[in-house]
Amino acid sequence: MTDEPREIEIKFDAPQADIRERLRQEQPFAPTYTLLPAQESVAHDTYLDTPSYSLLRAGFSLRLRQQGEAQVVTIKSLTSLTSGPLHDRSEWEAALPPGFAPDKVKSWPSELRQRLGKILGRGGKHPWARLRPIARLSQERHKRMLTLSESASTETSLLKDPIGELSIDTVQVFAPETNSHTPPAQFAEVECELSDESQRQHIQPIAQTLAEELGLLPTEESKLQRALRAIAAHPLGYAASAGGIQPQTTMAEAARLIWRQQLMEMLLWEAGARTGADIEPVHQMRVCTRKARAAVAFFAGYFKPGAIRSHVKALRHTGRLLGAVRDRDVALLNLEKYARNQPPEALKGLRRVARTWESERKAARKALLAWLDSPDYQGFVADFDTFCRTPAAGVKEVTWQADQPLVPVQVRHILPAVMTQQYAAMRAYEVLFEEMESVPEEALHALRIEGKRLRYCLEFTKHLLGEPGAALIANLRDIQDILGDLNDAVVSRGQLQAMKERGKAVAAYIAEQQGIVDTLRSQFPEHFWRFVGSANRSTLAEAVARL
Repeated sequence: MTDEPREIEIKFDAPQADIRERLRQEQPFAPTYTLLPAQESVAHDTYLDTPSYSLLRAGFSLRLRQQGEAQVVTIKSLTSLTSGPLHDRSEWEAALPPGFAPDKVKSWPSELRQRLGKILGRGGKHPWARLRPIARLSQERHKRMLTLSESASTETSLLKDPIGELSIDTVQVFAPETNSHTPPAQFAEVECELSDESQRQHIQPIAQTLAEELGLLPTEESKLQRALRAIAAHPLGYAASAGGIQPQTTMAEAARLIWRQQLMEMLLWEAGARTGADIEPVHQMRVCTRKARAAVAFFAGYFKPGAIRSHVKALRHTGRLLGAVRDRDVALLNLEKYARNQPPEALKGLRRVARTWESERKAARKALLAWLDSPDYQGFVADFDTFCRTPAAGVKEVTWQADQPLVPVQVRHILPAVMTQQYAAMRAYEVLFEEMESVPEEALHALRIEGKRLRYCLEFTKHLLGEPGAALIANLRDIQDILGDLNDAVVSRGQLQAMKERGKAVAAYIAEQQGIVDTLRSQFPEHFWRFVGSANRSTLAEAVARL
C-alpha cells in the first residue's frame, strides 16, 4: 500500500437509460444499504497535457473542473493498483480561488506544482506554458450518498457515516480544437467511490448488485481514456455523429485518421509498457506501430514526397525496440509453461536459458525506455500528433483537367481494389501449397505478413463492412494465431540454437519447439485452403461492395 492520497471506486458502463433512472430514484441495494436522495450537478472538465503527452505517457491526467463558481485542479493516476471494476489510484486535488486563470500554473498550490514537476521531470522546472487542452468533457452527475441500512447494523453511529457516494454520470466529449456544441461522442457511467480505505469490505456486494442484478458491465478505462479514444476516432470535418473512416473520405485523410488513432493507442498503452508489470502493453503498443506502418503501405502515395518520412522512420524504430522486448517476453512465457511439466533434473538447464533471456529482455527494455525518454521520441509524438490533427497537411494536390481522366482519391473508389489485391497476395501462395509437400518456414512467415496487412486493412473500415467484414477478420485471426504460434516457436528455436552451452535440457526444449513447428506446419494447409476458398471469396465481395 502507499501513503499517497487515493481514490477508491468501482466503475461500470451504463448505456441503458432505464437502469440509470432506477439508480437515481430507487433503492437497488436494499436491505443492506440505503441511498439518500440524488443531488444533481453539472461539471465542465478540461484535461491538460504537454504537446508530447508527457503526463498521459507517464500514466497520469491533469484535470481542471469548473462546477458553478468553483474550480478544482486534480492530478490523478490512470493506472489502478487493482484490475476489474475496482479502481485504486493516486489522486491529488486542490480548490482554486474564484476567477483564477487556469493557465497560471505557477500560482497553483505548491503541493500540486511539486507533484506535477515530479511527473514531468526536469527537477520540477518544466515549462508550464506548454500545457494545452487535450479533451473537454461536460458531465451531468446525479450523486447519492450510500449508507448502511438500519437492518444491517446495530450501531447507530455507523448509520450516520456514509460508506461512499454513488454517481450516475452522463458525459459529453468534445475535441479541444473545436467550438461545436454537438459532442462527437457521449457515454454514461455509474461509479461508487468509497469514503475511505476502511470501507473496502462493501465493494463486493455493491459491485455484485450493479453487475448481476442490474446487468451493468465493468469498465477499466477512465473518462479521459474513453474520451481520447473517441476524439481520435472522429474524422475531422465530419458531423459529430460520424465515427471512423467514411466512404467519401479521401485516402489521405483516411490515413491521417488511422495514424491519429494508432498514435493515441500507443500513448495510452505506454505507461503500462514502461513499468513492465504486464507484458500486454508492450504487445499492444507494438501492434499500434504495425497498424500505422501498414497504413503507410496503403496510403503513402497520396502524400507529397517526404511529408511522412520522419514519422515512418520513428514508427519503425519504436516498433523494432518494442519487438525486441516482446520476443523475449513471449520466449520466457513459453519457457515457463514448458518448465512446469519437466522433472527437477531438467530445471537447472532451463533456468540458465531463462537467465540468459531475462538478461536480454532487461537490455531490450533499457533500450526501449531510453528511446521513450529521449527528446527525439517526444518530438516525434508532438510533431506526428500535430500532423494527424491538421487536415490537408502534406497531401498531394489532385486537380481535374477536362482533357484528362478523373483520378480517384476517395475510400469507396480505391479500398475495394486494395483489399482484393491484398487478398490476391495471399492467394498467390496457393502455388506453393499445391507444388510442395511442406511449405518452407520463410514462406509461411511472408504469408503471415500479407495476412496481417489484409486484416489491418479490413479492420480500418470494419464499421463499414458489416457482418461479411467481421467474418473475414475472424477467419484471418484464426490463421494469424496459428502462424503467430509457429513464428514464436521458430524464434525460440533459433535463440536456443545460438546458445554456446546447451545440455540435455536445452536440447530437449529445442526438440519441443521443433515439434511445435512441425505440427503447426502440417495443420496449417487446411486452414489456408479454407480461407482462400470460394466461400471466403464471396464474403470478401460482399464486404467490399458495402464501400
